[in-house]
Amino acid sequence: MTTLVFHSDDLHGLFDTMVEAVKVTLREQVRPAIEVNGNLFHPHELFKVAALLPLDEELRLQHQAIANQMFDRRQYGYGRTMISLAHLANQIASATAWKDADRAARRWLAEAAETQQEWGRRDEPPRSAPLS
Repeated sequence: MTTLVFHSDDLHGLFDTMVEAVKVTLREQVRPAIEVNGNLFHPHELFKVAALLPLDEELRLQHQAIANQMFDRRQYGYGRTMISLAHLANQIASATAWKDADRAARRWLAEAAETQQEWGRRDEPPRSAPLS
């Protein structure tokens, strides 16, 4: 598990850390933990990281440009955009987990079908003559 570290008094830089969390999730298929000024937030606590910034404070131009590239709709405020980024990271991780579970289930079903076919060939009862 990756841990991203943020140490600064200006929490606006936390936006870049959350964007990096989304990129790490895309690359590694698991959400990273984030350490903010010595406080560790576990991967399932990305919304707590988002809550550190005020909801309606306008995004700086560089952050608005990043948000415009990542989202189809315009983002309003740091807090709201951070919540959107947390949702995005969770969706990516969830989709990956579902794909892994689906692959495992398909593999298990294929193995069960093979086993059933093998047993069927060995344990078939003798065929009787057709009734006339």
